[in-house]
Amino acid sequence: MAAAGAFFLVAIVYLLTAVPFLVGADNGEFVTLAVTEGIAHPPGYPLYTAYLRAMSWLPGSSPAHTAALGTAILGAAAVGVLADALRRWGFSAVAAVGAALVFGFDSQVWGVHTHAEVFALNNLIAAAILWAAAPGAPRRGVARAATLGLLAGLGLSNHHTIVLLAPVGLFGLWTAHVEARARWRVVAAALAAGVLGLFPYGYVVASATDCLSCLQWGDPRSLSELWGMFTRADYGTTSLGARGELLPVENLTALARHLVVGTFGVAVVLATVGVASWRRQERPIAQLVVLGATFLLAGPAFALLFNYPPEGIGAEIVARFYSLALLLLAPLVAAGLSFRPSVALTAVTVAAAAVAGATHIVERHTSVIEDYAHDILRPLPPDAIVVGTGDHRMFGVHYQQLAHRVRPDVAYIDASLLAYRWYETRVERRLGVELTSASPSEIPIGQNLAELLGAGRPVFLTHIIHESVGRFPTYPYGVTLRLLSGETPPAPPALAATNAEIFGTFRLQTPPSQVTSAWELEVYDHYHRTWDALASALARPSRRCSRPTPERTRIAERRPQRYFSIVVRMSCWSTRSVT
Repeated sequence: MAAAGAFFLVAIVYLLTAVPFLVGADNGEFVTLAVTEGIAHPPGYPLYTAYLRAMSWLPGSSPAHTAALGTAILGAAAVGVLADALRRWGFSAVAAVGAALVFGFDSQVWGVHTHAEVFALNNLIAAAILWAAAPGAPRRGVARAATLGLLAGLGLSNHHTIVLLAPVGLFGLWTAHVEARARWRVVAAALAAGVLGLFPYGYVVASATDCLSCLQWGDPRSLSELWGMFTRADYGTTSLGARGELLPVENLTALARHLVVGTFGVAVVLATVGVASWRRQERPIAQLVVLGATFLLAGPAFALLFNYPPEGIGAEIVARFYSLALLLLAPLVAAGLSFRPSVALTAVTVAAAAVAGATHIVERHTSVIEDYAHDILRPLPPDAIVVGTGDHRMFGVHYQQLAHRVRPDVAYIDASLLAYRWYETRVERRLGVELTSASPSEIPIGQNLAELLGAGRPVFLTHIIHESVGRFPTYPYGVTLRLLSGETPPAPPALAATNAEIFGTFRLQTPPSQVTSAWELEVYDHYHRTWDALASALARPSRRCSRPTPERTRIAERRPQRYFSIVVRMSCWSTRSVT
């Protein structure tokens, strides 16, 4: 009953706060794959993508909202199963529910549980492993071993960080070994069930398509390609990204900071009390060793392997991985709540965590990323080519094209993916051009852009993706840059008029003062960049300034003020040609 209560409480909160828009990172990819065919980036995440397809009937206000609702159900289930797992480890109902709710309302956990991301399902499977390995679990012997094996296989079919629960899983298997009469059957059952849990990878093979505009990583229809997908060969099996050096001190510090700040520090304080009082509560020390080792492996030890700097967008990327560490901290939090059992103390603790989490959630619920992707596509001329980098751009554009059918004629190319031969081949087939082959360490962007211009289609950049772009003339066009092949850009007055008209059609409404996410701040720079570039192309102020026109005033009132204040000032400047 206690676990069911935790589930329903959190489910209501999560469903009410499910994000109806795209956010950064991989969110756009998973939302798109929820409604169209294709394959996610390695390791493919077949269990989660298949789940999203199966839940596409949910009554969301948009595809992003529907996927968020499905993910919210998984997140609430993770909290409910965690509460029951803590009961199986011997904690009281109040302590178990309190610790589970502190986990569920952590700002980072709440965030990944309310938009389409793989971490909610990963947390659910991790909580289920805690439940199956607990001394008081209802399944014993061979049944316990088979359950743990199946959960391990399903976990690997969703997110490879499930291997970080190895200490708890091995503890559960040893317990099953002790409980079973025919102990060899424990190993056989665990292995057989583990293989069965990998069957969702058949969904990856079944989802492979020859569609040139679909969102699909590679073509894993051969065993070698499928194995490369499973082992994340394109990234490095133990790396978060394909490039970047390890930053152990910075990432360990960032994790510690979130553990302290994420729930106003209550989780760390209670976990410390729980460890200090473990023996006084007459709990087996072996359980503390197992649970503590699992937390250290999934938290601090894992953070040492992060190859992203924990600042800006890098901080947004690595922070998503904190939720597993927070889940494995929950048993120690429950021990802290059990030291001096009190319903009032537990309620205050949960309330503090909920306030901290809610503040974060309210700040992040904006449509900036989704509007930005729409504003990239809508004003482009027919059959344009857009070249850019960044997951939020690529997945956002594909979401608009495949889920909302916005400008499917536009071809979006991610420059960083040209390092992979399968992607280069797909681009060549779609555009009918031959590109200079790249390597992961050196991508000939300048030569590739020249080859794309030779296709006879208008080419745009989302930003200056490489220093070699400087050899081409460019000019601002909405939130993109028009790439030219020797032609002279239009004069600043014409560009100002064109961009004022384009900006007047944009969907972005969120004021800059409401933006806190690093992904969104980076996006806003692209809106500002257009007018900064035009301003720098103008000569010194003239002596006579015309007043702002009513049309410019109307546009300025509809849009965030910073870059439209530049539009109004431009009427006071004389002009010269853009060079």
